[in-house]
Amino acid sequence: DNGPAPGRPRQSSKSSRENDPQRQATKKGIDELRRLYQSDKTQIFNAIQYAEALRMWGQTYFDGGIHDQEAIDIFLDVIEQLQQTRKEALENGRPTDVTSSNMKGNVPQELKLPLEEKSVDGLLC
Repeated sequence: DNGPAPGRPRQSSKSSRENDPQRQATKKGIDELRRLYQSDKTQIFNAIQYAEALRMWGQTYFDGGIHDQEAIDIFLDVIEQLQQTRKEALENGRPTDVTSSNMKGNVPQELKLPLEEKSVDGLLC
């Protein structure tokens, strides 16, 4: 490292991280997902996307896990909501293993599907 250009102070590593365009774009995306989640916490897919984004942030930026507990709490809330949805469906005689494309009873195959297409059982797995 030859240091900063003549006449320019060296940026701290924190400052250079904060100015990283990819990091800023990711943070902006997380802020938007947070806004969507906070506006309606019953929207399962928004909640999952938000929790996943927080999880990926920690894996990408190694920031000491500042978002880990928040992501875990959101995942736990999603699981609780899905369990309630499943319970209500079973109580009303509705299947819980049918995808949005009417694929039935094949939860292992659902691993390949986008979230929005999965059955309740597939989402819980």
